[in-house]
Amino acid sequence: MFRFLHAADLHMDSPLKGLSQFNPELGDKVCRASRFALDNLIRVAKEQKVAFVVLAGDILDGAVRDQGTIQFLLSRLAELAKSIPIYLIRGNHDALNNLGTNLVWPKNVHQFGGDKARTVIVEGLPVAIHGQSFASQATTENLAAAYPEAVAGHFNIGILHTSLAGREGHDTYAPVTPEQLKSKKYDYWALGHIHKREIVREGNPWIVFPGNIQGRSIRETGPRGCAIVSVDDSFRARAEFIDLDVVRFHEVEVDLSGMELKEDLLERVSESTKRVVLPGTISIARVRLIGDTIHAAGFAADRNLANIVRQHLSGSGITLEKLKIECRETVARAEGADEAQEMFRAVAMEWQNNHDALQKILDEDTEFQTLGKKLGNAFSKEEIEALLNPEDVLPALEQHLKTLSAKTWV
Repeated sequence: MFRFLHAADLHMDSPLKGLSQFNPELGDKVCRASRFALDNLIRVAKEQKVAFVVLAGDILDGAVRDQGTIQFLLSRLAELAKSIPIYLIRGNHDALNNLGTNLVWPKNVHQFGGDKARTVIVEGLPVAIHGQSFASQATTENLAAAYPEAVAGHFNIGILHTSLAGREGHDTYAPVTPEQLKSKKYDYWALGHIHKREIVREGNPWIVFPGNIQGRSIRETGPRGCAIVSVDDSFRARAEFIDLDVVRFHEVEVDLSGMELKEDLLERVSESTKRVVLPGTISIARVRLIGDTIHAAGFAADRNLANIVRQHLSGSGITLEKLKIECRETVARAEGADEAQEMFRAVAMEWQNNHDALQKILDEDTEFQTLGKKLGNAFSKEEIEALLNPEDVLPALEQHLKTLSAKTWV
């Protein structure tokens, strides 16, 4: 029957955090990435032939001091609104009382006010859109509770900027529970504020966070974009996410377990990061070295390692945001530990059926006792008593030997 596009948190020209310090040129590109993402949104809206666009707050990133940002936003929305109407609310970053966000919207762009929630009927469609902007940033009351009743015979959409009952990493604004939203009997809740895409509820009603259209820092990894919602003649809806971002942040683990040659590091980094290379997208990665390796201490002490990895990745189209060294030092195997393990195993096999021999050796064999001390004095009185059970002696000894084999001889 019809489609619509649901997006939120455009944060136009939001500054990049944590990257421009070593690459100012790239930092500027990422700052402008929200413009390219908005261009992608307009392209997708036209290609998908959506009937209208819903924007759920934080279109601007606080008070805008650069008039170029405002002019860009208004010109692009005006272009889109020539053929596709836009319905929007304001959020905590662009609340109506923020003097730096006062805008005169183009024709065919409808902004909901901040004094109370209202309903707009989409021209030519049985669609009722309900919404309310933030009058001020510190909006901590449940706005949804006062939203109008659903309009009978219409597909009802509620636009709301909210943290729901709370989301990690986000301040609490316009709190409400999914059950409270359901009680309004709407068909779709178009939410904003949470930057990670999420389908909170799939149907009856749909409750969706589309996420922001462009990641702004390493805390916002993975694809970013909008939701395209298809509605059939029975008002059954289906939502799918579409990527819009042009710069993507990634966190990549590089497992160094068992790596013996220091020179193999870059090869492992390349193998682990190759999946984040996407055509037409700038990839920015935080690389975490994990696992157990004999080179952990050396890597931690090498102040130039991050630059080496950064230069290596730049050749494959990846920008290193940060190198985190979280690998652990492998304790070298003791010389002769393998021979000792074989000796213990052979003796243990003989002991399995000879309880008295085991007791005698533990009590009297000085060579055995010396070997035990050499291996780290691992056998306590309780452990020796446990070994006296003939059925358990072999597996118990083998377990001890796995521990002992990693200890250094003294």
